[in-house]
Order: sequence, then C-alpha cells, then structure tokens
Amino acid sequence: MRRRPLSGGAWQTVEDLTSASSSRSFRWSWHQDTRVNGQVAPKRLLLNGRTPFTVGIDDPEADAEILTDNPAYPCCQVRRPDVARFDFDPERYGPLPAGFVRACRYEDRGTTAPVHVRGMACAVVQPSAAGATAGRVGSFVATGTVVTVSASEDLAAAVVRIAVSSKERARLVVVTLDRDGRPVDRQQVSTGPVPFWDVAIDPGVPFATVLLGAETPSPEGNQPAPATPATVLLDSVECVTVADRDRFERESDICKRESTDGTPPKVTFLARHEYEIAFTTEITIKHSVTEWESSTVTEKVAFTTAGPPGLNAAPEPGLELEPYVVSHAPGGHGLTYREESVHLVLSEALSIFGPGSGATEAALRLPVTIAVESAFDANPQAHVGKESRVSADWFVTHRGDTDPFVGLATLDYIVAKSQDTGVRRFLELAEASSGTCPVQDVEQLPRVGVEPFDPTGRSLWEPSASTSR
Repeated sequence: MRRRPLSGGAWQTVEDLTSASSSRSFRWSWHQDTRVNGQVAPKRLLLNGRTPFTVGIDDPEADAEILTDNPAYPCCQVRRPDVARFDFDPERYGPLPAGFVRACRYEDRGTTAPVHVRGMACAVVQPSAAGATAGRVGSFVATGTVVTVSASEDLAAAVVRIAVSSKERARLVVVTLDRDGRPVDRQQVSTGPVPFWDVAIDPGVPFATVLLGAETPSPEGNQPAPATPATVLLDSVECVTVADRDRFERESDICKRESTDGTPPKVTFLARHEYEIAFTTEITIKHSVTEWESSTVTEKVAFTTAGPPGLNAAPEPGLELEPYVVSHAPGGHGLTYREESVHLVLSEALSIFGPGSGATEAALRLPVTIAVESAFDANPQAHVGKESRVSADWFVTHRGDTDPFVGLATLDYIVAKSQDTGVRRFLELAEASSGTCPVQDVEQLPRVGVEPFDPTGRSLWEPSASTSR
C-alpha cells in the first residue's frame, strides 16, 4: 500500500504485508460473515474497519459459527493441529477381511477426516504387548504391505504405533510417498519382540501415502529361517494435514504479533492524497494427469481523499460534520441576551480532533474550536469581533488537583450507546463469548464527546471524588 499527495510528489510505501507475522500500521481483517463450512473464507478483505462486519444487523447463523469456531471471540486463539486418528477400539473382537477400509476421525472436530486406512486380513485382539493406547489392536501375521494409509489432502506428519509380539524377528519397513507416488522417506528396523513404540513420519515435504510393511529377515549364521511370519500389532495411526499445520503456524504468528505490536487502530487517511493498494494472489492447480502449476495475479485498487472535515465544499457550513453529531446544546428560543454554553457530543466514528498534526495516518490530529455566529446578524459576512471565545476547561484547570471538590452537583446516568450497529453486534458477541481479553480497540466502545486535551502536553486528570454531608 502506498500514497502520494494530490499536489504531486513521489509515492511512499506505507504498508507491506507478506505473511501473518508482518507488522502492520493499518487494520486488515477478513469479513466474518463470508464463511464456508463454519470457517472464515478469505474472499473479502476489510481495510480500516472498526469491526470485521459490513452488516450490523444480527446474523444468528454467522454469529453462532463465530462463537463455535472461537469460543473466546474476539480474543486471539491458537488451535492445535487437529489429529486425524484411527484405532481398533470401535471394532468387535475377531477377524477382519483382507482389504478392509476404515476412515480416520478428527479428535477435536469429531468429524471424518480425509484419511483412510486399508489393511490385510487381521484379527482384532486385546493388546499382548505393553504401551498400547487403545483397548483393542490389530494383529497381522503376514509379510508384505500390511497397512496402507492414504489421504485425499496433503499430510504434514504422521505417527504409527506398532509392536512385535511373536518370538520371530521381523523387519519393519515404513515407506512414505508423495501424491505422485514417488518415495519421499523410508524407515527400516529389524527387531524381535518389543512393546509398542511410535514410528514418527515427518519427511519435511507434503506426502499422501504411508506403507507399513513386514518382512522376514534372512537367517544369521547357522540359525534356521523363521517358520512363520512375525506377528505385528497395530495400535493406532495419527496424521496431521498440511492445512491444519499451516493454520496452527499462521495463528501462532498472528497472536505473537498482536501480543507484541497490538492491534492497529482505526485511522484517518491523510487529506488530499492518492492511495494505491496492490493485492497479490498465488493460484496453484493440478489435474490427475498433470504436474502442479502455479501462477500469481496482482490486482490494484486506488482511491483519493478529500480535505479535512469542514473544509470541503458543501451546501451549508458544517454539513460534513452533521452525521457525526450525537448531541448538541438545545439553545434558546427567540431573542436571547445572555451567555450560553455551546457543546457538541461527537460519535466514536470521528476521532480526528486533538492536539498536533501528525505526518502519518495513526498520528493525524486536528485542533478544533467551535465558532458560533448569530443567525439574526444583518451582515453575516462581517466576522470581526463576532467569533466565539474559548473558555477555560474545568477538567484541564483542575487536573493538577489531587481531590477537587464539586459542590451542588447533580448525578445522572447518561446513556451513550453507540449508534453503529456493527459496533453493537461486535460488543454483543464479545459479551456472549467466554473470552476474558479486553476489547482490542477503544474506538469500538461508545463515548461522550472527546477527552479534554492540553496543548502543553500535561497528562489527563485522574478522576477522584469526595462526599460530605
């Protein structure tokens, strides 16, 4: 993302994001109502939004999916990679035919995973070796490939838990194949009776098939050849898909970045500037008879900004600020010959007013003074001597006092509910969740007016009060 003044000048890059861990100056969020299978679909990217919604009205289905996906919303969450597991616990004791196929199930999701286990003829028995994690195991007495694990999605890692229970020695071979059937990893061990142990498979590249084979080793010295194949016990198969691993790494990067840098605030774009945003998307496609092909597509969008609020051409003075005014002084009726206070309560959508100027979007602030003129002035063009004066701010004057005393005060409850339906929806979701983190952006909370600021830079007055009878 880059910008330059409309009056001319060189482009300046203000944002460059290449991964989830990239630090950022602007708020970017995926649209929470664009979902597929209960998950946010990365199809609509929102820039500088106070909330990750474009529709503020209730969407019960999307809201339920948001809280199901992240019960602590809007707190940052890191979900562990969901393990796709197979074991023989659901099976009845007894034989299983050659070529049986069983699907793995996700432990966290509780749904069927895109991973299947195919095996040779075996018997479902109680584990006769120590270290089993399941109450029933598969007993294979054969040579060759006894178990094949295949996945329709790329796998990142897998663990096969096996044992050898017979007295005969066996050579166990684990071969890992990629989606094209090419070997990417091979492990081999010769052993006698051993308890259950884990064979970890992590070749460092995506794979789709795991072959577990048993071989009869050649006799050593004068020892006779084994009369029967060794008995191999299969306790469980556990897999993690590349998609789940990438999600875990991405969420870890996001939470680490937010805990370090915080969440960028909603900013005001610099006045009279041209902005250009370039999005680069990588597309990868493959057919069953072709190799993987990748291509990148870059799309650009641009916009220009107007001048500061109140300084642009409008049918009436102040018309640009009118949508942000929540409340104002009622004023008198008819002719009034007295001093009367004038105030404006501005919505949380306008946060540009404050001391200083700022050369960046996040630091942009404009000092403001309310000017009041008479509607009955016979010569409204003559402004000399008719400008409003700025009276002393009570909070600024007394912020140095440790315990200012206020007499004849009237206490009342002022409702300052945000008029932004998206903000209200965001806060309702935060209240309905189990999350304990604070709302990330104070601009999402309703407020009355703006905090009084001091041009000299003194800190804000810390409120305290005393009561007396």
